[in-house]
Amino acid sequence: MSRAQLTSTVEQNSAGAAAPWVGSKNAIINGGMDWWQRSTSFSVSAYAYSYLADRWYTFAGTNNATFSQQASTQTGFSYALQVQRNSGQTGTFPIKVGMSLETRESLRFAGQNVTLSFYAKAGANFSAASSLLAASINSGTGTDQNLQNGGFTNNNYANGSFTLTSSFQRFTLTYAVPSNATQLGIEFDLNGTGTAGANDWFQITGVQLEVGSVATPFSRAGGTLQGELALCQRYYWRSTAGYAYSFLTPFCGSAGNSTTVAYFAIPVPVPLRISTPSAVDYSNIAGSDGANLYTGTWAVGTSSTGTPLLSLTTTGLVNYRPLSIQANNSSSAYVGFSAEL
Repeated sequence: MSRAQLTSTVEQNSAGAAAPWVGSKNAIINGGMDWWQRSTSFSVSAYAYSYLADRWYTFAGTNNATFSQQASTQTGFSYALQVQRNSGQTGTFPIKVGMSLETRESLRFAGQNVTLSFYAKAGANFSAASSLLAASINSGTGTDQNLQNGGFTNNNYANGSFTLTSSFQRFTLTYAVPSNATQLGIEFDLNGTGTAGANDWFQITGVQLEVGSVATPFSRAGGTLQGELALCQRYYWRSTAGYAYSFLTPFCGSAGNSTTVAYFAIPVPVPLRISTPSAVDYSNIAGSDGANLYTGTWAVGTSSTGTPLLSLTTTGLVNYRPLSIQANNSSSAYVGFSAEL
């Protein structure tokens, strides 16, 4: 078959060619739930906003909720994200999980039809009325906003309700994106009722958002697992826990240029979305001059070359004595930078 014939064969929607395994047709990063740099299990209290699997956020209302990586029973996927209303909870405010796309990624969808597709199944005690999972595609006219953490300007959306069973099914939702849209986002809502049982949860995987009115076979936004990780690390990067001494110590620690502040240039594997991270995430790290460990307040900034800087404010430093970052007597030490929306 010629390339032209193959291209014609896979033109399944009104937007033109959309080959089944083409990287980047899918705007959802980590749609296969492959990467979990922060952790593989999260407990969220009422009215808390936080990140879960890479790029995926949650907002839990009056419920305490648990979010976790689960082995997928859907063919072709290793993992799924499980969203669980904790047993005994009586709050019924929606538990949301979603993703907001940055403006530069969203602009290509303005004025076009887009289709959200995903696989989902429910636990034995899924309490949503009629076993319905709510999903939405949202657009806005702001710049790099977050759908839940501040909201979209001029939010416009399409909603869908999907009946879940105990087996994975694929669902789709299509939305006509306004021509002036500068951002897109998606969300899934667990609208629980009554008192939660032991298995009041749903799982999702294979999430894809693409141009056109017909869902094509799932492909990763990055094309490969490594490509997907690089996309995730544009928004969040964490050093590997358990390798703190071997990984953190070689960081080029600046000398303490005062007795209270030291700066460390941190090499990251891919450029972050913004040159100055929006937050630093760390545990059990300390500055070391080879003989002493210094702990204090850690903060983030940007070097003149655009490399993220980690600063340590403490006491007892010696002017211009070289420092490195070391684990503070813990194999779980890590440093992480967030550049999320």
